[in-house]
Amino acid sequence: MKKEGSLLLSDYAAEIAATDVLNPNDFNPVLQGLYGEVGGIMATAKKNVRERTAYPGFKKAAEEEFGDTLWYLAAICRRLQIPLEDIFVEAANHGDFKNVGAASDITNGALAYIAVPVTETASLDATLVRLGQSAAALLGCTPARNDLIAFARAYLDAIHAAELAFSEVARGNLRKARGTFLEPQADDLIGLDFDSEFGSKNSYPGTSKSGQSTRQWQELSPMEGGIHR
Repeated sequence: MKKEGSLLLSDYAAEIAATDVLNPNDFNPVLQGLYGEVGGIMATAKKNVRERTAYPGFKKAAEEEFGDTLWYLAAICRRLQIPLEDIFVEAANHGDFKNVGAASDITNGALAYIAVPVTETASLDATLVRLGQSAAALLGCTPARNDLIAFARAYLDAIHAAELAFSEVARGNLRKARGTFLEPQADDLIGLDFDSEFGSKNSYPGTSKSGQSTRQWQELSPMEGGIHR
């Protein structure tokens, strides 16, 4: 899977499936989980839009809440044996959206279609209310396909109103969920630099003098409390 750019929802659904450790025959935990995460969206999305300059961390928090909600939606679709991709395609196949062609960054397809809202975006408060209402409609029984589509449409509207990128939301959730429930794979570790924020004296070098990747021996000075090579 690509580390950035567009993300196929089918790829997301396939890679996130292994993190679903809940009872596959019980809808209540995933329905209640989704409803709870929508509450988290309402709290963080408003702060992200209104107070982002004061606290940029709100954007990451909002992305995480949207990502956790997507996880539960994928779990519901899995239990109903409905492809997550189909739900979102039908959600965007609506008069409120139009398909705009774009040069694709996926090698299997040169052209992509992006569902773009055609009407002026409703207020953030209004979109969050609709998201909450559509989440409530899923509670109490086995969700109907039309209710899932209505929720997915409200979800897309809310992401747009919150000024977030769907691919970043989905990819961030993949990293979080797979990092929590699964043993890391080699591909998951490529490009990670765990101590890059600590400066050259307090982090491991990426390469040795010979150019090979290594972790050099370092010793801690008890007098200075620093790391010396």
